[in-house]
Amino acid sequence: PSIVIPEAGVWLVQAQVHLARNGATVTTQTATLKVRRTNNTAGDVGAAPVIDLPASTTLTDTLGVVALPPVEYTTANSDDALTIFGSVNTALGAGTLDAVAIGTSITALRIR
Repeated sequence: PSIVIPEAGVWLVQAQVHLARNGATVTTQTATLKVRRTNNTAGDVGAAPVIDLPASTTLTDTLGVVALPPVEYTTANSDDALTIFGSVNTALGAGTLDAVAIGTSITALRIR
């Protein structure tokens, strides 16, 4: 998911990702999740937690919902686009690691 910050100010940005393995073979991989501004000088927003993925062989299941740390985001722009990014440190042996639409979200609340 992604959102556009509609006006300048200070915003509380919160995000969560519902992770699922789809036929995934995992050995020692980790996943990194983050919020990223994709326009107006692209860059990471806040902390990027790293999750140790449980080992599996072609397993399909839900790993649960991971809440990213909330961040106070300040912008002078009226059109910053924020989205959730995820990556794994090395390729999976098979399958995919996916963000499930229901349970994955990003929100921003103007606080100043």
